Order: sequence, then C-alpha cells, then structure tokens
Amino acid sequence: MPKPRERIVSNAMVFFHRQGYNNTGINQIIDEANVFKASFYQYFKSKNEQPALQIE
Repeated sequence: MPKPRERIVSNAMVFFHRQGYNNTGINQIIDEANVFKASFYQYFKSKNEQPALQIE
C-alpha cells in the first residue's frame, strides 16, 4: 500500500483533474486517500501549498 503522502497526492490529482482545483476540498482528498486530516497537515500546511498539484 502506498504511503499516506503518496495517497494524498495521487487522490488530490484525480480530484483536481475531475472537478478543478477550486471545487475540491481537503475532506474529499483525505477521505478518498483514507488518511486522517492530521496526516494531511503533516505534509502540507494547506491545499494551497500543493502548487505542483494545481492542475486543471
């Protein structure tokens, strides 16, 4: 199983591609990645801190 950060990044990219960056919430990403919100914030300060993932 991929590590939590990899699951967060992978799922974020899927949601950003499908829904757009602004229409994607952190809760959607962490629910699909099956991680706790604290895990998300361990790697990223906010959704905005993922510039490489801001694709549309």
